Amino acid sequence: EICACLVGSEMCIRDRYSVPVIEGTEEKKNNIIDNVEYSVNIESITQNGITYGVTINNKGQDTFEYNFSNITDVYVILSDGRYSNLGGAIISSDDDVLTPNGCLRKSFFFPVKGPDQSKIIKMRFNNVKKDNKITSIEFEVKK
Repeated sequence: EICACLVGSEMCIRDRYSVPVIEGTEEKKNNIIDNVEYSVNIESITQNGITYGVTINNKGQDTFEYNFSNITDVYVILSDGRYSNLGGAIISSDDDVLTPNGCLRKSFFFPVKGPDQSKIIKMRFNNVKKDNKITSIEFEVKK
């Protein structure tokens, strides 16, 4: 039995389950926090993990800066309290700044395997800057 331990987390996932690839799954959940709407959908599920597509729409007049370049700044939380960081860093770019009435679209891969994929309940972004203050944003990713 192979054990994959994720750096920076307390999560250890067993590799004995195989999950088929599912493209374009319809399961979605919308959340609005501080006039920013987070829409999440599953892009694919494989035996190696799960990829979420996240659309972030700014419906207000504030500017937000997101840090997607550090894997510890984006993670999913499982129903049993464990968590998983991103499977790899995302290179930051200018479009990591969410301007008033603007939109960001990102894909995030998490190395969560087997039955643990169905336990994902929330996604969290750390080091989000709003009005020069650093905050964290947590929202649901499952119905």
